[in-house]
Amino acid sequence: MDRRTFLRAAGLSTLAVAAGTGFTACSSRNDAGPTGSGSGSTTLVLPTYRDAGAAAADLVGAHEGSLPGFFAYPANPSRMYERPVVDDLEITALTYSFSPVVPGLSENEMWQNINETIGAKIDISYTPDADYDSRFATTIAGGDIPDLVAIRPPVQELPAMLEAAFADLTDHLSGDAILDYPSLAAIPTAAWRKAVVQGRIWGLPVPRPPIGPAFFVRKDLLEQRGLPVQPRNFDELADTFRALTDARSNTYASASVIELVGFLANTLNVSNGWSEEGGSFTYWVETDEYEQALAETTGLVEEGVFHPDSIATQNTQRNEWFTNGSAPMIIAGWGGWHSFVNWGKEVAGHEVAAIIPFGHDGGEEAKHALAESSGFTALRKADPERIDQILRVADWLASPFGTQDYLTRKFGIEGVTYDLAGSDPVSNERGSNLRLVPFAYLTDCMGPIYQAGDQAVVQARFDYQEQVLPMIDPDPTDGLYAPAQSAKGAQLEKILEDGRNDVLAGRRPVSQWADVVDEWRSRGGDEIRQQYEDALDAAG
Repeated sequence: MDRRTFLRAAGLSTLAVAAGTGFTACSSRNDAGPTGSGSGSTTLVLPTYRDAGAAAADLVGAHEGSLPGFFAYPANPSRMYERPVVDDLEITALTYSFSPVVPGLSENEMWQNINETIGAKIDISYTPDADYDSRFATTIAGGDIPDLVAIRPPVQELPAMLEAAFADLTDHLSGDAILDYPSLAAIPTAAWRKAVVQGRIWGLPVPRPPIGPAFFVRKDLLEQRGLPVQPRNFDELADTFRALTDARSNTYASASVIELVGFLANTLNVSNGWSEEGGSFTYWVETDEYEQALAETTGLVEEGVFHPDSIATQNTQRNEWFTNGSAPMIIAGWGGWHSFVNWGKEVAGHEVAAIIPFGHDGGEEAKHALAESSGFTALRKADPERIDQILRVADWLASPFGTQDYLTRKFGIEGVTYDLAGSDPVSNERGSNLRLVPFAYLTDCMGPIYQAGDQAVVQARFDYQEQVLPMIDPDPTDGLYAPAQSAKGAQLEKILEDGRNDVLAGRRPVSQWADVVDEWRSRGGDEIRQQYEDALDAAG
């Protein structure tokens, strides 16, 4: 692939994260299957998993993918590294952030301290999440590529782009080679599958829990009304929606309309995204169960149980309605549980719980949503020695919970950006801003379940995790490349989104959902399906 062709492909790199892609449950299997084009029957061995042994957890899960629970930060934490990791290395990076802009390196003593601790100058450029795909495309097309670049598939011509500009890390990280980087070795095997493209390891994972959006409720308000915190079936959930709604007092059950469609599909035992059986792929919107979930949500919309501004409003407003009780049910990222708890500390009696997906008619068969993928971070091509040095810096950035290195990276400098409450770090006002430098979107450890000073919340989140992990199906498209998904995925999702919203708003009857799906299939959905099936067949 010549440079002109590569730049043209890179300039077309687009803009969508495919619905339903996600982080799979952790697995002990390291066999990733055949390596793909030109490699015959060679099998990729994913990085060997080895726990870093940084701290003993208070709660240990029974399932693959379980996050440990900690009631307090370990006292007298040890260091992963007793001296700087590298010697005066300069590293540039490009990534994204979901947080406000923070003071730059020259004004940020926490960032400066991280660089001094590592022995490197890490210069991070970043954009808001919504702007990142455009910035990424411009950077790749311009040819001035940083040392570390966040890759968020689907990206057009992804395999060719990686081969042209980035380092194949397979020999550095495959199998026991990863053990030279003990923090990276402590990243669960499943996370590494997100960094595999056509059978080779092309980057560093940004590990996140496999648990997707959760259905949160204001437990205190439901109990005050004598309503079930854990409905047993759809009818009981619908009755709870009705009981919580009082339009005269501007109180509605929820503002999560679109999200409820997915939740109800899960109760009908349908996984979000693609599923695979016997080599054949099905997208969840094609199923009868998804159409039923859409019909039932539409019926609840017509009853007026959702806030009238539900679809148009921003998440920040929905979060406020949930916190103040004017919409005491919300479907949101499971990782936001601690945020809801923190926001409600000034609200009398405020208590958060989450509904376990139930069998729609009271049975035991149900699914839980899978979390969306965070992509991976690729390393620009360089000589093996420089790649090794950058990997050692990444290893420090992935230092596990329970170490002093983790405190330095996440909280900064004791007495300057954080203080200790017992052994728990608590950011002060300055630290709360300075700590938002997006190191965690380059690579990270798999964080535990931890809520400083609140054992009950840790226990509740842990118990929820242990119940729902067996309900999560892995993403069958992991490691498979479908060019049509990269080229057309955003437009195809827009077809589905517009059709679904038209149904929910009453502009189209539910009976026309099949027409929406037919349009999706004819304009590229079937093409994507075929490419995934072909890729799976080629991978053995």
